[in-house]
Amino acid sequence: MTVRLIKCSEPGWERDFETMGEAIDELRLHICALCFAGEAGDPDGPIDRDCRDADVLLNSPCGLEFEIEEHAA
Repeated sequence: MTVRLIKCSEPGWERDFETMGEAIDELRLHICALCFAGEAGDPDGPIDRDCRDADVLLNSPCGLEFEIEEHAA
């Protein structure tokens, strides 16, 4: 499986990873401190610093400009 992280706001910005965990590691690098300051599980507020849930990260203000695609090998 290949996991592709795409930055929608910057056409041509794509990174391929062997695992979802690697893609999440890269995505986490693009989430700002304001998004990462708060209680886990609050869908309308900041996300927990240790969050590794792709859906939560992608739904943060910083994460909204990204997509993750999974492709069979």
